[in-house]
This record gives sequence, C-alpha cells and structure tokens, in this order.
Amino acid sequence: MRSRFVNIVVAVVPFLFILFLAGRFFYPVLLEGRTFYAFDNLYTTLPWSATNPGIKAHNPLITDPINIYYPHYKFVADFFEPKDMSFKFWNGSIFCGKPNPPFGGNPIEFFAYWLFSPSVAHDLVLFIHLLATGLFMYLYLRSIDLRVLSSLIGALAWMFNGHLMVWFEFQNMILGSPALPASFLCIELWIKKKREFAPFLACAFAFTITSGYAPVVFFHSILLVAYFLYRLFTLPKGEKRGFTRGGIRPSLHLALGAVLLLCIAATFLTSHRAFIDNSHRKEYRFSEIYDRTGQLPKEYLLTLLFPDFFGSPAGGGPCFTPGAKPYNNYNELCIYSGVFSLFLAFSCIPFAGRRKYVLFFLGGALIALLMAMGSVLYYPLFRFLPGLNLSTPTRVLYVFCFSLTVMSALGADIVLRETGRRRWTVVPIWILLLLSAIIASWSVQTDSGIRWVGAVSGLDLSQPQEYKGLVDHFHIAGPAVLGPLLFAGISFITLLLAAVSRDERGKNKYLCLGLLFLAYDLLFFGLRYNSVSPREMEYPKTGAIRFLEQDPSLFRVMSLGNFMHNGFAPFGIQDIGGYSSFYPKRYAEYLHLSQHGPGTPFPETHSRWVNFHRLGSPLLDLINMKYVFVPSQLSIPSSFMELVYDQEVRIYENKDVLPRAFIVPSYSLCNSQESAYAALGSFTVEDFRQRVILESEPPLVFSGRGEEEKEGRFNVTEIRYGRDKIDIRVSCPSGGFLVLSDNYHKSWKAKVDGSEKPILRANYAMMSIPLEAGSQNVEIRFDDVELLLGPIITALGWISLGVWICFWFRKRRKESR
Repeated sequence: MRSRFVNIVVAVVPFLFILFLAGRFFYPVLLEGRTFYAFDNLYTTLPWSATNPGIKAHNPLITDPINIYYPHYKFVADFFEPKDMSFKFWNGSIFCGKPNPPFGGNPIEFFAYWLFSPSVAHDLVLFIHLLATGLFMYLYLRSIDLRVLSSLIGALAWMFNGHLMVWFEFQNMILGSPALPASFLCIELWIKKKREFAPFLACAFAFTITSGYAPVVFFHSILLVAYFLYRLFTLPKGEKRGFTRGGIRPSLHLALGAVLLLCIAATFLTSHRAFIDNSHRKEYRFSEIYDRTGQLPKEYLLTLLFPDFFGSPAGGGPCFTPGAKPYNNYNELCIYSGVFSLFLAFSCIPFAGRRKYVLFFLGGALIALLMAMGSVLYYPLFRFLPGLNLSTPTRVLYVFCFSLTVMSALGADIVLRETGRRRWTVVPIWILLLLSAIIASWSVQTDSGIRWVGAVSGLDLSQPQEYKGLVDHFHIAGPAVLGPLLFAGISFITLLLAAVSRDERGKNKYLCLGLLFLAYDLLFFGLRYNSVSPREMEYPKTGAIRFLEQDPSLFRVMSLGNFMHNGFAPFGIQDIGGYSSFYPKRYAEYLHLSQHGPGTPFPETHSRWVNFHRLGSPLLDLINMKYVFVPSQLSIPSSFMELVYDQEVRIYENKDVLPRAFIVPSYSLCNSQESAYAALGSFTVEDFRQRVILESEPPLVFSGRGEEEKEGRFNVTEIRYGRDKIDIRVSCPSGGFLVLSDNYHKSWKAKVDGSEKPILRANYAMMSIPLEAGSQNVEIRFDDVELLLGPIITALGWISLGVWICFWFRKRRKESR
C-alpha cells in the first residue's frame, strides 16, 4: 500500500501541473511586463501609426478587445462611486451617448477593474478564469471516475482549447468556461455523495450568467438541463430512489437556488434589455440567418487536424476562410482541440453504447456541429431564445468543443482501461485519421488540390500571385502542413504503443508522452494566435489628443480615414461615430441621412461600424461636431472648416458647429416618425437655430411658433456634465425649447427649478425641454430604474448565495462531529 505522503503527492501533482501550464502561458505577462491586449493594432491606425510607422499588428482580427472591451471596462470601472453611492449608466463617448451598463455582474471581474488599471485587471481576470477552467475540468472528470492522467488530458484540452484561445482576449468566453465543468461537477457530487450541492450548483451557474455573454448562457443552460436529465435517466433504480429520497427539502433548496440565480441574473437581464431596446440590429428570419451571419462549411472540418489549413490572421500570413458569410472568420469557426485529443475523442466511438457518458457527449458534439453547419436542429433555439435571431449560429461551436474535449478524456480512459480484444477496435479509427492527414497533406501538393482550395475559398487563382501564395502556404515543410502532420503521426504511434502495452504502467508512460505533446500543441497555438503587447503601448497620448484636451468646451469629433473606431473614448473625447454591437436605431438612421442625403433608402441592416465619407451636412453641425480628424496628407477645402492642428494628423475646426445645448424659440410639429425624418433632411443650420422638430405636441403653446426671434436673446449660460446628470443654467426672455444633442432615451428625466418637466423627442434622435420665460436651472438625470436595480439585486443575490454556502459548510462540520 502507498504511504499517506505518496497519496498526497499524487493528489497534488495534477493541480500543480495545471498551475504550471497557466503560469507558462502567462510568462510574457508575469516576467516580461506585457499584457494580453492587442495594442499593436492601435499602431496600424491613426493617429498612432503616424508617430510609430512600421509597426505591424500580430493579429488584425483581435481588435474588439481594444476598441470595444477596453473602453467599456474603463467606463464600468467608474460606474459605481461608493462615496455618494451613485451609479453611472450613460456613456456619452460614442454615438452621442447610449446606455452602457455592466455586461453581467461577475464579482471577480468587477473588483479587478475597480481596483486596478484596465490592462492589469484584464490579465488578472484572464489568469484566474484560465486556471479555474483547468481545475474544474479536472475535478469534474475525476468525479466521473476517470483516471488522473485521463482527467489531466481533458483538463488541458479544455483549458487551452482552440475555440477558447481565439476568443481569449475578448474575455467573454473565458469568463464562462470554468462554470460549465463546475456545474457538471456539482451534479455528480450531488448524485454520488447523496448530499445536496444546490448552493454550489447555483454558484457555478451564476458565474456562467455573469459572464454576460448571452449565447454561452443559453447553450450552458440547455447542456446543463440535458446532462441532469441524462444522469437521472441512466441511474440504476436503487440509486435513483436514493437520489430522489428526502421529501420536499431538496426541492425547496433547488427552488431557493433558482431564486438566487434569478437575482444574480438581474444585471445580465437588465443590461441586455437595454442593449436590444430600439437597437440598430435587425432580427433575421431562420431562412436567412446562416447566409446573413455565419455557417461552418463542411470543408472546414479539415481544421480539426490542420488548424491553419485555410490560413490564419496571426503572424501576417494568408487567411482565406471558405464560405462567403459576414461572420465566417477564423475566430467564429475555430474547432481545433488538438490533434492528440482528436485521436482520443474518436476512440470513444466504438464504445458509445458500452461506456457511460460517451453517448451523451458524442450526441452533444454531433448536434452542435450540425447546428453550426446549417441544420434545422437550430430552429427551436432560434425561435424561442431571445437574441439568437440577431447573431450567428456558429457560436454553438462552444458546445461542440466542450463535448469533444470530454470525449478526449473518456477516450484516454478507454485506452488505459481496455486490455482485452476490444482495445483493438479503435486502431482502425486511428489509421483512418492518420490517412486523412496524409491524404490532405498530399492533395494540396498537387495542382488539383490547390485549385480545389481556391474554389471553396473564393480565390481568383487566375492571378499568378494568388496561386503562388497558396502553393507557398501548403509547402510540405511549412507550418500549416508539416506541424499537424507530425502531430498526427506522433499521436498514432503513441496511442498504438499504449494499446499494445498490456500493463497499466506502460500505457501511462505513453499517454504521458501524448499529454506533453498535446500541451505543446495547444499552449503554443494559443500563444501564436494571441497578441501580447508591452504595457507602454496602452493607449498613449499623441500630440493631437493633447491638443483636444486643452479645449475646455463641450464638443464632439468625427474622423475621415484609417482611424480606430472608439479610439478616442479612453481619453474622454466624445465621438459622433463609433463601433458597437448595439446602438440606437434612430441615431443610425440620423447618421445615414447625414451621409447619403434625403431619398436614399436605409440599408437592410445598419453596420456596427460607422464610417464617414461626407462633410457639410447640417446634421453634423447639429450634434456638436466641432473637430474633424483627417490623415496628414488630406486637406478639406471648405470655408466652414479651419485647419487648427497639422502634425501627425490634421484637425479641422467646424465653424458652423452648434453648441451642445441651445435654445430655439419655435418648433415644427410632425405627426409621424416618417414626416420627422423628412423634415430633418430639409432643414438648414439656420432652421435648426430657430426651430426644433417635435413628434408630439408640447404641453405649452408658444405664441412665437413659426416666427424667427433675433439671435442672441436666448442664452445657455452654464452647462455641466456629471454622473448620469446634466446641469444647465438658461436665460429665456420668452418661452422656448432647450435642445440637447444627446440621444433621446425614455429614462432621461428633467426638472426645471425643481419642478418636473417633460422631455420631448426632438430632431428625430435628440431631446428637448419646453421652457418658460426667465432665468432657470435645468437638471436632467438619466434615471433608469431597471438598470439601477440590476446591479443592486445582483449584489444581494451574491451575498445571499455566499451566506447559504457558509451555512452549508457549518452544517457539514457539525455532522462530521
């Protein structure tokens, strides 16, 4: 018998190994002062590219983390002020303002960004969740009675799974990845130990919800329910009775867990309600969802063995993803889980009816794969889960990769345990996989193979350089072919030797070798794909940014040319454009009119990215657009644009700009949204100075309606922006309308000298407040009760769950005595 010390060492070593792998992956962060933010992408856009020429982005596909998530988390870090217990939900940095609540309410994420700078918090959150992903996957696999080595293989394959790695810096996917195996672990412990693990199951699922990523939340929920039912169905009758015994108490605990989950989900629910409400995004029909978003082509299954078969955006190489769909890119379609783990996962197939769990995860992988490839199986999810009709079905590949990872652990356990004739049933499958790798490698060395790749990828191979580019990419000694081919050969030989070995020690030895190859494969896949930037590249100020910071007035900017969307938001410089998954639909239509003029129909769907190509529209003056950024070689020959800065970029000042808030004496009433839009396209700057376009009758009738007042009689003497608050001092010799160029939202509330006043939708997308004569103080607050209650209820839910877990431990401690 082994000594107690040896047992402890054996138990601890897997955790140390997982910690070592996480530390090795974070080596550039821990020891080189770098960060998992692709700040090198900043230096391919203005104004940074002008002062730092020659810097190339390692991976140009990883831009969302720096131009969506970085500004978002910088904003969220300041969303709660403990001194006065105030919150901030309105973000005015892009699109003339929009609600910007936290995504989900993950406490680790919240405290990290509250205490540290964005890049430090980002790396800390990633490290904690990466480590937790490996640890919980290992614990789950051990709970279903897999060997230590098999469990380590599964933990490694999920921890550094290609699908998680390509989304790693985006943060949303990795936030939910530990919770999936943790939820399964709680179910297993509940079944096997006959104890109620409801608080831990609730806690695990709560971390999924608070990842804030709706597709992951939905797919996790479905998979969790399906797994629970599968485990109940497959339990022997005696165990099933034992599990369900206990009267009403377990049911009450499950109900309590559900209530707490609903509380913790409050931030997720209210924030997504705010995102979707009046959004620019279009809901797709099921018949068009795959064509208008993304679909996994059958040819892309080759990337299970050759991750870069169709190229990669990382490292400056070619990238030619097949299937001309808007979302068909390397990130969306990545299904790579490692060559060795693929061989092991396929080892499960002959044992689908004989080994527990294999059928469930094999079915899960196949169903998810079919859904991503365009099957009608996706329709129930599309039809009944809110928001899935707005985005690509390829997000279900998260389930496929998780299921494949568990199958790899099950396959490793089959290799370890099978010693009879049945162990040879997997060898033909390994031979088939090896032959597939060899045939694929050989075929792309031929002209017909090259032309097949060109055809499925939509490349024009009549161009000599396109053809030569493919030939070079598929060179037999190149990384796209040789590396995966070697891994396939090593996997086959290693597993064959393990199958031949009759004793467990020999099997362990060869599987340990395979584990090391898998670690090398996946770890360096993740490091090769992700960008690790020096921290000094974190949004440095340029001369143009410092120039604008010297202007004390309220203003907005726009840019023409190769500028980073949302690039000025981290500096507090407000932009009339931007990039966001959701922003107000009316504002999208407003910008469309400013760029295309009246009579141009709306596009089928408005883009998430706003690019400008036209100046001179009075609609741009109306939204307080004071400065225009252009490349240094571009001039704007216009009498209303004055060049005020000419160095790394040029900045022009708009002389016709209207102030952020101003007063007009009269209004034009439009009885419909369409007529308001038509009036908007017909107004000049002078019209906007005199009249505001309203869509509802104001509460007061002004005698000056339709008459032009002399300029200068109405004054906004002071305007101050605070946390979800605007304070304005006005002077009106007669009744008029205060017009603000911030986006209208139903949650804006106004008081004039302490009395509540209505806020009217004005100029199609803005807001206006009717004023009486005299000097008045106007206070405008963004008061969204739902958004306010969301974080409060979430915090109370987490606290209550923590108290419940403490009571659970206290009860178990008493029982053990």
